[in-house]
Amino acid sequence: DGNLVFAPSKVVKVDGVKIGFIGVNTPESQTKANPALIKGLKWLSGEDMVKAVQAEADKLADTVDVTVVLAHLGVDDSSVPNTSYDLFKGLNGVDFIIDGHSHTVMTKGPEGEPIQSTGTALNNIGVITIDNATKKIESNELIPIWHTEEVDGENVPVYDYTKSDATVAN
Repeated sequence: DGNLVFAPSKVVKVDGVKIGFIGVNTPESQTKANPALIKGLKWLSGEDMVKAVQAEADKLADTVDVTVVLAHLGVDDSSVPNTSYDLFKGLNGVDFIIDGHSHTVMTKGPEGEPIQSTGTALNNIGVITIDNATKKIESNELIPIWHTEEVDGENVPVYDYTKSDATVAN
């Protein structure tokens, strides 16, 4: 009926930093999902998808410090022109893309694009660090859900992750 199923974006304020999140899903859903469950739904693709995400980024531009796209597009060649790479190349004013769909493990695109994907089966947790003072993304990383403890070689869950930031600790 032309109405959106979900709001295209949401703004969250964390410790004084306003983060705008924009959501986008692969148009491959039209052929990979049960037709009975998606009857009447339409996905934008290619340039139309990029234009819609850009319009939402433009709408948020004056109200947020950081803009992040939560994408379920993937980066597989078979998904061109609807990959996160394709999307990022067509956007201005988006700081980061958190991606899924292709189950790729990456902290940046092949040309250094700020795109991160954690893989599959909760093997990694993606972390993006935003500096509260500059209100800019400072770094990003993947933390394996399991890491090997050097003392006895046992697998230790990520909640025992001990990396800390000296400024935050003080």
